[in-house]
Amino acid sequence: MRSRYAAYALGKVRYVMETTAEPPEDRESWRADIQRFCDGTRFTGLEIRSVEPGETEAWVTFHAVLDQGGRDASFTERSRFVRRERWLYESGERVG
Repeated sequence: MRSRYAAYALGKVRYVMETTAEPPEDRESWRADIQRFCDGTRFTGLEIRSVEPGETEAWVTFHAVLDQGGRDASFTERSRFVRRERWLYESGERVG
């Protein structure tokens, strides 16, 4: 989770894409969307609130502190990760 947050903060789009379990079919549009998000966002904090570990599936609840054009865009998410050759982001649901 932390590595993906850092990748977003540093604009490492390829890493974000490579650590996603089920990428969309239109990879070029997805790449552009990620790049726009990275470029338009200041990433100012990450708090891991809980971790539910497993051997092939794990859940992480986190709070990301973000700013987009002077507007607070922070959110809390419960994310599902799956282990294939490495841990990959599968899905997430906003909470709170």
